Amino acid sequence: MHPPFHHLYYATNTTADLFAPANLQIDIQDTGLEDASYDLIICHQVLEHVTGYKRALHELRRILSPGGKLIISFPVDPSLETVYEDSSVTTKEGRLEHFGEDDHLRVFGRDSADILRSFGFEVAEIRGEDCDPKIKPVVGPGDYDSNVLWCLSKST
Repeated sequence: MHPPFHHLYYATNTTADLFAPANLQIDIQDTGLEDASYDLIICHQVLEHVTGYKRALHELRRILSPGGKLIISFPVDPSLETVYEDSSVTTKEGRLEHFGEDDHLRVFGRDSADILRSFGFEVAEIRGEDCDPKIKPVVGPGDYDSNVLWCLSKST
């Protein structure tokens, strides 16, 4: 007699960071990883830190396998229509004032799902208010941040 789950699936994980200890020390904007090499990517609160969030989204899509999923979060200010960034803001004090944290380079707006779709992703939102209240919120450090994750897959 077989147990109810008679197929075994093995998963491995690889951590990546530019500065912190991780399996891979890489730049999300240019990973050097093979095309379609990951079935699941979790990218939590990263896009607000990189100089080129568009390059990072392109790179994440490139390394995501067909049928793969990308779970992503970043600070979203619902009072903003679109991404707010200003490269002339370079001090910690200025970044705190403009972007909500002293190491952020931007904050995203209400059109975030449309931006993600523009990179060839199918987009599904995972909203904190739709989850069991025992689950802690996903909000970032900014007092404006919304409790949302996006579950992305490659459009065909």
